[in-house]
Amino acid sequence: MSIEFTNLTTVSCQRFKCSGRGLILPFGIEACMSIQLRAVLYFIFLLYLFLGIAIIADIFMSAIQTITERKQKIRYPNPEKPKEYLIVQVPIWNATVANLTLMALGSSSPEILLSIIEIVGNRFEAGELGPGTIVGSAAYNLLMICALCIASIKSPETRKIELYNVFLVTSFFGFFAYIWLFIVLSVISKDVVDLWEAVITFLMFPLVVILAYLAEKNFFASKKIDMEEEERKLILTIPEVDAAGNERMFRREELLQFLRDLGQATTLSLEDKAQLFAAKLSESMPRTRMQYRIEGTRMLAGGKSLFPNLPEKLQEIYTTMERRHSIEDERQIPRILEEVDQLPTIEFTATAYAVMENEQKIDVIVKRTGPINIYQRAVKPNSSDATISPDHEYESRKGALSKINIDDDAQMAILEFASSSYAVLEREQRVTVDVVRYGVTNSVVRFRLDTIDGTATAGEDYTKLSEEYKMEPGQQEKKVTINVIDDNQWEPDETFFVKLSLPDEEETHTKLGSKTVALVTIINDDEPGYIEFEQTINLVKESAGKAEIKVLRVNGADGRVTVHYKTEDMDAKAIQDYERKSNNL
Repeated sequence: MSIEFTNLTTVSCQRFKCSGRGLILPFGIEACMSIQLRAVLYFIFLLYLFLGIAIIADIFMSAIQTITERKQKIRYPNPEKPKEYLIVQVPIWNATVANLTLMALGSSSPEILLSIIEIVGNRFEAGELGPGTIVGSAAYNLLMICALCIASIKSPETRKIELYNVFLVTSFFGFFAYIWLFIVLSVISKDVVDLWEAVITFLMFPLVVILAYLAEKNFFASKKIDMEEEERKLILTIPEVDAAGNERMFRREELLQFLRDLGQATTLSLEDKAQLFAAKLSESMPRTRMQYRIEGTRMLAGGKSLFPNLPEKLQEIYTTMERRHSIEDERQIPRILEEVDQLPTIEFTATAYAVMENEQKIDVIVKRTGPINIYQRAVKPNSSDATISPDHEYESRKGALSKINIDDDAQMAILEFASSSYAVLEREQRVTVDVVRYGVTNSVVRFRLDTIDGTATAGEDYTKLSEEYKMEPGQQEKKVTINVIDDNQWEPDETFFVKLSLPDEEETHTKLGSKTVALVTIINDDEPGYIEFEQTINLVKESAGKAEIKVLRVNGADGRVTVHYKTEDMDAKAIQDYERKSNNL
């Protein structure tokens, strides 16, 4: 029997190089393809696997986050409505234990699984990828993440480690892990991990968790713990604080202030305000390492962000509003709030100008505030009434009308106050009034300033002033400081007057302008404060014998105050369950 073969083709494999067998690759059919082609195919396949793992890890980490954030509900009688109950939610998981166990497992699961797959597939011998991934990830967290966290804090901002004892424990084991690996692989048995070494290494994990938990509870405190005092401590906290007794998740006053600021931004729509408040609320909530890991994975995979993303315009508004809370000078707050509206404002730099008739011209300065990146004609000149007429893209302020005084006496110097009224906070302890000169400025002029009591009394609220001053040739402004007495007692806002006058010898070549009396208002900043309980709900063990309830005086502490307190029955009955109390603080 004979077989004939026809149409045979000869293929040269000189340009191809077959690869050896790896853990997964090559699959077989592409083993003899060109190296360049296989590199491209493998890279595309790697990206595909990376996205798949990212999606699975995202689901896994979200599930772990859901578990660790579980809370249990406890009912408490409502102090204001005895027949009703309040529902208080407290976390089931301790934050430190959750971070070191499930959250750490969830965020590092890809590296751990990769190392396990390689070790098992390589007959329990270390490969080139698995151990390096674990050690590399740990080194990156220790060195790069710490460095980035420090470098990202802008000067002069600061950040504080809340659980410093826990930080010391985890930091020690973070460094000791490298030392232990060196001992196992280089000292005890060269490049071999014995079973007992693996068991000890594994047992270090629960040891870290237990020590960190004890450190959080101040178990290693140097002073002796008073167990009776510990019994009296609250074992449950209201929702504003977390399980560790730290600061509440968001500060209510800060959010209320943010809402008030939004209410003053008249050009924002309700939808824009809702987005801004959602961003503020999200930023106020504490974020875990797990959340940032999920967010990074979703960014790479093109998934939905965990945190609100504002459009560029709203982000600029949000940044401006955040500046409002970091400004120490309260007088700058109105200016910042105007910027929130995203509309420039047009105004004169002064409410009054004066000019000598023989000068034939006057320079009137118009000032624009707020966003200045808009180029468009905003003012329509109208010299007949010297009034600014803003276009619709702008809004005018109170300074939209300025008075121009034309004096026909070219030989006189004119003195007057720069403003007819001044205001000062009592704590600033001084107020400065400005006397300005128009007309002839090449001679020495003298003037007097005298204070006159209004509702404020000299010697009690401010220091009496009755002095003579002078302006040198060429000097057009004189600043005079009047001391204000800060008495640390609450009282309503008070006023006094400053009168400008001329000595007899000055009346021949100097005269007074229209503003010869200035009103000074002393704004009271001495607040008596408010009396309130530190917490509205307190829970103590019956074995404690007594409960300590803290009463706070907030938002001011000027003056002496007295507050009355008494106990009232709810579920617990006086004499039977507790001792009745009624007294003054």
